[in-house]
Amino acid sequence: MTYWDKYSEFKKGKLVSLLPEKTEHMGSDGTVLKSGNRSSVLARSGYWSNRPVFEKTLLRDTTSYQSRPKPISEEIWNLITRRSDGLKDLEVLGSATDVYAVGYESLIPAYVNPEIKNTAYRVTIGSKKCKKPYEASIFNCSALSYGPLSKNFIMAINKAASKGEFYQNTGEAGISPYHFGIDLDIEDPDFEIDRFIEDLSEIPIDMLPQIGDIVWEIGNGYFGCRTKTGEFDPVKFQKIAQLPYVKMIEVKISQGMAPNKDLPMPSLTTGFAKILNVDLDTRVKLSPGHSEFSTPKELVEFIDKLRTLSGGKPVGIKMSLGRKHEFLAICKAMVKLGLPIDFITLDGMEAGTSGSARGVAGFCGVALDDAIVYVHNVLSGLNIREQVKIIASGRVFTEREIILKLARGADICATARGIMVAAGCEQQRDCYKGTCAKGIATQDKTLQNRLDPFLTAERIYSYHEITMREVTELLSIAGLTHPSQLRPHHVYKRISYTEAVPLDNVYDYIKPGQLMSKINWRLPKQYRKDWFRADIHTAF
Repeated sequence: MTYWDKYSEFKKGKLVSLLPEKTEHMGSDGTVLKSGNRSSVLARSGYWSNRPVFEKTLLRDTTSYQSRPKPISEEIWNLITRRSDGLKDLEVLGSATDVYAVGYESLIPAYVNPEIKNTAYRVTIGSKKCKKPYEASIFNCSALSYGPLSKNFIMAINKAASKGEFYQNTGEAGISPYHFGIDLDIEDPDFEIDRFIEDLSEIPIDMLPQIGDIVWEIGNGYFGCRTKTGEFDPVKFQKIAQLPYVKMIEVKISQGMAPNKDLPMPSLTTGFAKILNVDLDTRVKLSPGHSEFSTPKELVEFIDKLRTLSGGKPVGIKMSLGRKHEFLAICKAMVKLGLPIDFITLDGMEAGTSGSARGVAGFCGVALDDAIVYVHNVLSGLNIREQVKIIASGRVFTEREIILKLARGADICATARGIMVAAGCEQQRDCYKGTCAKGIATQDKTLQNRLDPFLTAERIYSYHEITMREVTELLSIAGLTHPSQLRPHHVYKRISYTEAVPLDNVYDYIKPGQLMSKINWRLPKQYRKDWFRADIHTAF
């Protein structure tokens, strides 16, 4: 059987593994060349250099795949795939993009392009209340939960995060051994998550240098730090939050699992139930909101409580910008209580991996670009912008999106779907079925084994590393040496066929401290109504 026959059988699910780890080289005609490993076989066969064309034209069912709309364009999908393969993505004969289209955005070049030697850009996250600030990469892995996603995929992300020096967000479905890159059988009857955490805390950090940085996300289910009845458990939280590998904690206050719904039981296994700390045979009702707080004041106090329990690590919130007076109330509470939130992760209405209902995705929420500008303005207007960092998460795939988000006011970015595509996701959009042929979104052991965590980690690392190199190239073209120097005037947006203007002419950026005025008419007009309505004691 030739390599191509084997690959075809693999795609149909008839072969568990494409090739053994050690095999023989075969040319395109199936002839044996020499002994080698899987990657070299693919390289010699010409697969890597022609992968996008090969899979699109020969292996996909054109009626079922190409006819379905894809959230990620073919151009971006091919670009991420080539970068994860370690290949260059040069634009030959110029751009095919219509640069005169209304809405097109471009970076304005400088006359002097400095040489940038250090490309490991870091942004310090942590307010004045934070004892252990974190130096974050400007491009990271957004929330991806174990359970909906396979253990091999989660382990691959952590290995890539360790090598690429970026963080991995756990998602709201608890924290598992796989988030630490440790392959344990959680289905073993003797496995206990509490015992694992205790054992991990006793191991010196220098004995486990391969573990990547982790951001622990907590939703309204408090999975990983909850009692059996669903309340927040400060003791469980403290044990996990104080692990040296957990760098930040993120409280998800919107865009979580659907409220007032049962936890989907078919996705639960005995081991996964232990991770979540729920009973396997009991229907788990998800709360419509957090039980630990109901008002902006209580939210800010809860964040400060978590910061103390974690030993002074940065604690922030993840949200999709909703009713603006409620966000203003949160910011008012930060100022009045003197308890700033360390960071705000913004999800746009265009975001989402596999958990959004079709009627929700792209319809509910505020677009990420608009949300970034609004949140930046409010924090700046209250003179707390330097203490509260903004993380942009939603449709960020390449250096262009990173530059555009940072120019609008974000500090760093994160991607989830970009990581999935780098791992091999083909956008079949059937993640909820648990039958992912790539071994990404599945708990089926046979399908999981198709994803090699070591090879996938290299692919994710390659995608991240090449993207960061391209960010450096763009910064140099703009005459800058660090992403924090980006400002709205560095990017122009076309508003008509004959006119393009800088972003600070498109958006109304307010001055620092402008919302602190006690004279009502001095408040920016577009903020007055919501500002007067914002009350830190009113329930969300």
